[in-house]
Amino acid sequence: MQLNTPIAALTPLYMTDISSKEIQSIISDIVHGFSSIDTKVMELNVVSNQDFTALNKIFKNHHETTKGISQSTSAIIDQVQALERNAVFGKLKEVEGKYRLMLDETNVQVSDFNVETGTLKTDFKHIFIPILNFKQNISTLRFLLANLKLNQGLVDKEVDCDATKLIDDLNEKITGIQSEIPTIASDIEELKEQYATAQDLGSHILQNILPDFDIHTAGLHQHLQTITASIEKTMIINHSVDELTQQGFQNLNEVITNLQYHDIIRQKIEHIQQTHQSIIAELNNLDKAENVIKKGLDYVKQIPEITEIQAGQLLLTNKEYQTAIENTSLKLIETTKTLEEVNAHTKNIFGDVDAEKVAEIVQTHLGNVKAYKLQLFESVEKLIAVNETLQTHIGRQSQHYQKLAQLENKISSVVKDLNKIITNKDEVKALVSKLVALINDINESRANIGKIIHVHQNNQLGAIVNEMQARKATFTIDDISEDEMNGFSGELKQINSQIVNNCTLYTKLDIDLKTTLENIKYYDFYDVEVEAIISQLNLIYQKILQVSGNGDGSTDLLTIMKKAYTMKSQRDIHEKASDNEPEEEDEDNLELF
Repeated sequence: MQLNTPIAALTPLYMTDISSKEIQSIISDIVHGFSSIDTKVMELNVVSNQDFTALNKIFKNHHETTKGISQSTSAIIDQVQALERNAVFGKLKEVEGKYRLMLDETNVQVSDFNVETGTLKTDFKHIFIPILNFKQNISTLRFLLANLKLNQGLVDKEVDCDATKLIDDLNEKITGIQSEIPTIASDIEELKEQYATAQDLGSHILQNILPDFDIHTAGLHQHLQTITASIEKTMIINHSVDELTQQGFQNLNEVITNLQYHDIIRQKIEHIQQTHQSIIAELNNLDKAENVIKKGLDYVKQIPEITEIQAGQLLLTNKEYQTAIENTSLKLIETTKTLEEVNAHTKNIFGDVDAEKVAEIVQTHLGNVKAYKLQLFESVEKLIAVNETLQTHIGRQSQHYQKLAQLENKISSVVKDLNKIITNKDEVKALVSKLVALINDINESRANIGKIIHVHQNNQLGAIVNEMQARKATFTIDDISEDEMNGFSGELKQINSQIVNNCTLYTKLDIDLKTTLENIKYYDFYDVEVEAIISQLNLIYQKILQVSGNGDGSTDLLTIMKKAYTMKSQRDIHEKASDNEPEEEDEDNLELF
C-alpha cells in the first residue's frame, strides 16, 4: 500500500511575524500528531506479532505432523511388505490353492457320476418291455402246455403218463419263474429309486454346494491377490513417498527462514518508533531552546521530509511483512498438500477397500470355505454310501437274471424230453412246434434282459467313487486356526489404523491452517491504521502550512532520526528521501543483518 501525503502538492504560504507562543503551539500540535502516529505504528507491530505467533504455532504443528506421518508411512510400507514373509499369509495362499484343486476335481468327479447315473437310469427303462414279454411268454407257455396235455391224453394214451409227468414238471418250473417275477419287479422299483437318490444327491452337490464353495474360494483368492498386489504397490510408491516427504521438510525449512524475517520486521517497526520518539523528544525540548522561534521554524520546515521518510519506511516494512506472510503461507499450504498426497498413496495401497475390510472379507470367505468343505465332504460320503446301496441293487438284478437263466435252461431241457416222447399226430406235433417256438421267444426276452443287466453290472460308478475316495484322502488341508487368522487380521487392522490416523492428523492440520490464515489480522488492521495515520498527517499539514517557508534548516531533525536506522535498507530510504532522489525497488526487501 502506498502512503501519499498532500504536502508536496501544496503551495506554501509565508508568515512574516510569529510569536514564540504560537510556534510552541504549532510544535505541540505536531508532537501530538507524531505521538498518535507512533501509537498506530506500535499497534501494527502488536498485530504483526500476534499473526506471526499464530503462524509459528501452526508451523510447529506442521513440523510435528509431517514428522509423525512420515514415520508412520514408512512403518506402514514396512508392515505391508512384511506380509510377503508372514507365515499365516503363506499358509492362506497354500490352503486356498488346495481348496481350488479340491473344488475342481470334485466338480469333475461328481459331474461324471451324475452323467453315468443319468445314462444308466435312462437305459434301465428299457428293461421293462423285455420283462413284460418274458412274463407274457411264460403265461403263454403254461397255456400251450395245458392244450398239449389235453390233446396228448386224448390221442395217445400210452405215452400220456410220461408226457403228463413232464408237462407237470414244466408247470412247476413255470410257477417258480412266475413267483420270481414280482420280486424282480419290486427290486427294479427299488433300483429306480436308488438311481434317483444318487442323481439327486449328485445334483445337490453340483447345484447347491459347489457353486457357493466356488464363490467363496474365488473371493478368498481375489482378496489374497489384493494383499499380494498391495505388497507390490508399496514397492512402487516407496520412492514417491520419500520424495514427497523430503519436499515437505524442505518447505518447512523455508518456512523457518521466512519466520525469521518477523524479527527483522519487528526491529524495523521499532526503529520507526524510535525516530518518532527522538523527534518528539527534540520537539518537546524546544521551549528550553534560546531561539525558540527560529529553531521551531527550522523543525517545521523539515516535517514534510520526515513524514516522507517515515512513509517510505512504513511501506518497506509492510511490503516485507506481506512477502513473509505470503511465502510462509504458501510453503505451509504446499507442505499440507504433500501430506495429502502421501496419505492418498497409503489409502490406495489396498485398492477400493481398506486393509481392515480386506481382513474381514478374507476371514469371512475362509469361514465359509471351511463350512462348505465340510458340507462337501459329508455329501461325498453320502454319495459313496448311496453308490454302495446302488451297486447292491444292481447285483440283485444280476442274481435274478442268473436264476431266470437256470429255470429257462431247465424248461428247455424238459421241452426237449417232451418232444422225444410226444405222439407223432399232426395236431399234437403242431402244439409242440408252437411250444418250441415259444421257448425261443422266452430265450430272446431273457437275453434282452441280460444285455441291460450286463451294462449295469459294468457301470463306471464304482470307479468314479473310488477315485473320489482316493482324492478325498489326499485333501488333508491344514486349515488356518482361529488364533492364526485373528493374528493376521490384527496386523491388517493395525495397518489400517495407522492410515486412518494419518488422514485424521492431516485433516486437523488442514483445518487449523485454514483457520489460522483466515484469522490473519494485519491486512485489515493495516488499512484502518493507515487511514488514521493519513488523518494525522493532514492535521500536521494544516499546522505547518501556517509557517511554511520560514526558517533556514540549520537545526537538523533528519540527522537525529537517521541515527535510529541501523539497517541498510532503512538508511537507503532515508538518504534517497533526503537527497530527493526517486526510490528504486529493493529486490532484496527481506535482509538479515
